[in-house]
Amino acid sequence: AILSSMSKRDMNRVFDNGKTVEENVLRLLRSAKKAGAHGAIVSPLELPLLQGEEWDAFIKVAVGIRPKWAEAIDQKRYATPKEAIERGADYLVIGSPILNPPRHIGSSKDALDRVIDEIAEAKC
Repeated sequence: AILSSMSKRDMNRVFDNGKTVEENVLRLLRSAKKAGAHGAIVSPLELPLLQGEEWDAFIKVAVGIRPKWAEAIDQKRYATPKEAIERGADYLVIGSPILNPPRHIGSSKDALDRVIDEIAEAKC
């Protein structure tokens, strides 16, 4: 709904309507759902807004996922894989930490193995 690289301050400038970030996100998501969307790509911070019967069948794809060992870099609104799953994500988008892992992690395969371990820690 909102770019995960946007800070709360950025969003307040964009919307400039006196509503909270959460209210604006819900408004956009409800509009998408009413228009026929079956899911949305969201920041993991928006996932708690999508709880309850109204959102049960709605697919939640979380971006801005950063494993415990990865830097946030350009992400302002992010979470670990475990946090995103526990907040209700159906799918995770994890690019940079796997494709360009920090030197101390090793290869992309090593990074992927670590991400899988973090996912396994989640309580679904």
